[in-house]
Amino acid sequence: MTVTTKWIIIAIVLLLMPAAASTYVLLSPKRHWASDPVICVKSPGHTSIADSDKGITATINALNGSGGWNDTSVGLVLNAVSTTANNSPCSNQWQLGDGQPTIAFDEVIKGACSGTCLAATFISFYDCDPVVNGFCEILDADVLTRKNRADKSGGPYYSLSESGSPQQCTPGKEWNIEAIMVHEVGHVLGIGHTNVSGATMYPSVSSCNPNGTTIEQDDKDALNALY
Repeated sequence: MTVTTKWIIIAIVLLLMPAAASTYVLLSPKRHWASDPVICVKSPGHTSIADSDKGITATINALNGSGGWNDTSVGLVLNAVSTTANNSPCSNQWQLGDGQPTIAFDEVIKGACSGTCLAATFISFYDCDPVVNGFCEILDADVLTRKNRADKSGGPYYSLSESGSPQQCTPGKEWNIEAIMVHEVGHVLGIGHTNVSGATMYPSVSSCNPNGTTIEQDDKDALNALY
């Protein structure tokens, strides 16, 4: 078995960038999961994303919903589960290369998500021996967010399920956690960044932007190419 060991981070950044006409991009080498992965959502998490403000539940619902990666044109490709749910198949840990794709609302590896980074996905655990129908097999992929950083505005995240959102969101201070995680799980599934503005896999997002919790046609095309 040949498994890569180099850690590669794909991060969503804060500022919008000029759009260009393009199509979806798959990670190189092309890879997908041999069977539908269980995405473990680690709880508790970031100081601004807690069960009390429904951020964790909202993220799980966004990942599992038919408007997300479980698009009706493809069918079920993942199942997101809280690590603390009753009868959860997940352990409440975040570990690279353990075969359990996990989201942590925390900067588990110090310095892995700094500057304009909001979240990062480690994508380098895959097997290309053998290559089946042109695809390598994904063995693990894990997501972390920037370090806990709460200020008087409560940033840097907010959930669309919070009372008063997105009006409650503070411009330049907070970003939609559901949209960020839908984007990052696109990387978990084997999809790279696109230049198509408005697509979920566009590499940047503005603060207080309520969009991105559902995938667009460019994202669906990528999903169809993989699954």
